[in-house]
Amino acid sequence: MTEKALEELLRNAPGQQPRVETTDAVLQAASKPVNTPTARAIPKPALVVFTPAPRSRWPLYLGAAAAIVLVGCGVWLLLPETPVTVGSTMDAMQVKRDGKILRLEPNVILLAGDTLLPGSRARFLTNDGSLVKTDGNATVLLQKPHRGERVRIQLQSGRVYVRASASPLSFIVDAGATVRVVGTWFGVGVSSGTCEVNVLEGTVEVAQGRAALNVTRGQSAMALAGAAPSLTAIDPNTALLWTRDYTTFTQRPCTEVLRWIEQNSSYRFVLPHNMRDRNVSIAVADEPPREVIEIVLISCGLNYKFSEFDVIVREP
Repeated sequence: MTEKALEELLRNAPGQQPRVETTDAVLQAASKPVNTPTARAIPKPALVVFTPAPRSRWPLYLGAAAAIVLVGCGVWLLLPETPVTVGSTMDAMQVKRDGKILRLEPNVILLAGDTLLPGSRARFLTNDGSLVKTDGNATVLLQKPHRGERVRIQLQSGRVYVRASASPLSFIVDAGATVRVVGTWFGVGVSSGTCEVNVLEGTVEVAQGRAALNVTRGQSAMALAGAAPSLTAIDPNTALLWTRDYTTFTQRPCTEVLRWIEQNSSYRFVLPHNMRDRNVSIAVADEPPREVIEIVLISCGLNYKFSEFDVIVREP
């Protein structure tokens, strides 16, 4: 079939309106170069570096601080404990310190842990200004005060006399029973497990276990081992005669002698406003205070009346 006949046949076919290109058109189209798409270069993936978020340095700082504290505590524990000063000597005395027996001269510092040994009577001052006298048989251990305390001593034997200065903190004498004071003058003695307390001025609390007793001016108390403390009929002025030194007054004013008696006994004087002072001479050794008072007032020509431990004085 010729080319022309083929075109005619296709043109007259029913329901068909195809697009027929001539052979030349087909050949021409086939002769055109095929536009093959050029392959596109695939880009290399970018290198992604993940940087972690900055970490807090506080844990490091806290750990270093804790290490420094631990090291400091360890060094502190290894250091020797600093001696605690509790007072100073007024008289020469023998002291046991760190297992050695020393003889201390007056005005030498006393440390917590020192034990004052028996010997002659001696005096020492505590840091708060209180005066403590010991008899020749006293063994006294000086201790570090606890919280709320200013002085703590342990009386192991013998007797002590204390003139405690006024302070809100307690002055403690451990003598089997615990003697607690704020500001007062008193004596404490220990013998065969018995504690005796004599008060010249102020109030003293004597405690044994859960039992406690207040002892006031002019009173004495006793505490047996394991028993509650109780008042006794002992005159503290007589019991504490050992604390007095031999004293001589030569032509001294009567009021001066009476003040000295007040400072060394539980007696207090009520003097008249119009009292004329006189001079008196007297030597006082171990006489009871009441006897000394009578000698002085009679020598001065004064009238007087005792009302327990108060002495009312009148002009004649």
